[in-house]
Amino acid sequence: MDNNRCIMDQREFKKMVEALGSITPEQGGVLGGVRSDGTILHFYHDLHAKRSHVTYTMSTDLVNQVLDDWESQSIQVVGIIHTHPVGCGESTPADDLLFEKNLRGLKNASYLYCPIMEFQGEDDENRYKWVLHWNICWIDSRGIFRKEPSFLHIVDANKNVINTGKDFHFW
Repeated sequence: MDNNRCIMDQREFKKMVEALGSITPEQGGVLGGVRSDGTILHFYHDLHAKRSHVTYTMSTDLVNQVLDDWESQSIQVVGIIHTHPVGCGESTPADDLLFEKNLRGLKNASYLYCPIMEFQGEDDENRYKWVLHWNICWIDSRGIFRKEPSFLHIVDANKNVINTGKDFHFW
């Protein structure tokens, strides 16, 4: 995969993990930015999704309104993120179908970031512990959906890399 290098502003990363990390799983959101260089500049938390203890269903109408607004500002969809319960650090077959459907539906998109935040329980201070697994998906030259771990580079306001990895642990 040629765009296996994602760059995310630390402020948006913090906003994303604080929003998703403050509520029990299943929940999610959309990542927006510049597809040509893999930069994530925006995170939309889908607070109106349908959720259960094992499912997250995106609130399509509201998310589409956000995406229309982003498009008017030349912001492109570069990813979909959601959270999973303890022990489920990989995307499910249903998740992969969602990622594939969205990737195939995006104009001129060669990839989509598809990270999963896995719930790890609570610490002694009743804070939720999480691990973020960063992934990328794409359609290969034969038209087959593919997914693999990817590097995320978190940068400060001056574009200096302050953290890099495929998995991030936090609470």
